[in-house]
Amino acid sequence: MGSSAGRLTVFTLLLGALACSDSPAGPGPADSACQRVANDLLDHPPPALLLAARRTALARSIGSGVVLLAADAPNADPQNSGYRGDSNLFYLAGIDVPGSWLMLVVRGGQVDSAVLFLPEPATSPTAPVRVTEVTGADRVRCVAMLGASARRQLPAAGLPLHLHSQNPAFTDTLVQALKAAPGVEVRELSGPLAALRLVKDSAEIARLTRASDITARAIVDAVAVIRPGRSEADVANAILAGYATRGAPRASFPSIVASAGNALTLHYNANGRTFTGGELVLMDVGAEFGRYAGDVTRTFPVNGKFSDRQRALYELVLGAHQAAIAAVRPGVTLAQLEQTSREYLATRSGILCGSRTCDQYFVHLLSHWLGLNVHDVGSRTTPLAAGMVLTIEPGIYLPADSIGIRIEDDVLVTASGGLVLSAVAPRTVTDIAALFAARAQTGGGFTGSPAGLRADRRK
Repeated sequence: MGSSAGRLTVFTLLLGALACSDSPAGPGPADSACQRVANDLLDHPPPALLLAARRTALARSIGSGVVLLAADAPNADPQNSGYRGDSNLFYLAGIDVPGSWLMLVVRGGQVDSAVLFLPEPATSPTAPVRVTEVTGADRVRCVAMLGASARRQLPAAGLPLHLHSQNPAFTDTLVQALKAAPGVEVRELSGPLAALRLVKDSAEIARLTRASDITARAIVDAVAVIRPGRSEADVANAILAGYATRGAPRASFPSIVASAGNALTLHYNANGRTFTGGELVLMDVGAEFGRYAGDVTRTFPVNGKFSDRQRALYELVLGAHQAAIAAVRPGVTLAQLEQTSREYLATRSGILCGSRTCDQYFVHLLSHWLGLNVHDVGSRTTPLAAGMVLTIEPGIYLPADSIGIRIEDDVLVTASGGLVLSAVAPRTVTDIAALFAARAQTGGGFTGSPAGLRADRRK
């Protein structure tokens, strides 16, 4: 916790932000320097009209208030060295500029003003872009203006203050300072934002479709280096290269390439083991495209062919996977989908898992939401609706056999069911064999779909 002086400083900055943004006097003397930013800092912003529609939807959800969002957030993707700002600010403003802030003044369910506060660039940006044109914001001000004036006190606006307290820019120090100020009502913004982000608009669906497809194709590429004597690192590098060549410069999470017993560790990412014949390799990987995450898992035999036991276990998991996808439709819950998958494993496992049914070796959840974050926001109890995107990923993990098998796809909920976005990466035993056979025929340079690989995405 900071000192009392620190709390007063933060509170003064906040009051200054409100005073400057709500002033009819227009931009401050230095604001013109912050009107443009480098094009590469915008990171594929969505269309300005869509951004405005998202802000309007939030306004209708909260009714009235002052919304403050900051760009700076913990980097949830430690394998990526580049800056990645707060997903909520990107969702509403389409920018990824370190140190930036968004303030919305909302009255009667409408956005009265949308003001961006940006840091003054150290040098003139190359290929500059006017921020108001890209984001649809009413004004852009320099972030230094946050502390320019404390003429107004927040209660004078007569509006509650909405903060996303999980962002480190809104630490406990700040929240406590706001709560201590007379007449200030602080409301948590994470719930309304999560509800909005759960149902994707057309731009989000397009980006998620692309991220999932890039991920699936990179897995297909990696088959070129899956063989005895190669390593988990070789596969991980091939997958990252597959992302880059398709316009996805970074992963959405650290790549998991786990062979043999390493697959028993769900989030294994050391990726250091050399393959031997007769074992399986699990690849749980994801490309990020336009800030949206892919997340796809495939489990392949290192030598291109399953043993009889491996095949039986694999097809059991595949059946549970297909049963869950077939059950995707509006109104169904994640819990119901998981029950469908677990019942499939329980009723069809026979003696594959010994004296216990195989569902008892399914040790994680079936699904999570997918979007701007790989484990995206949203309540797990919300029934499915058209426009939501989720993963379906059953698995079986048998320590006695050093076997972990997981199959995961990204699924868009439509009015009539589930649409698999990542189906270009083969799932059936037949299609996996065809993929490895195509690799052998091309000398390891396979770049397309093997003959007979089904192209349909609706299951």
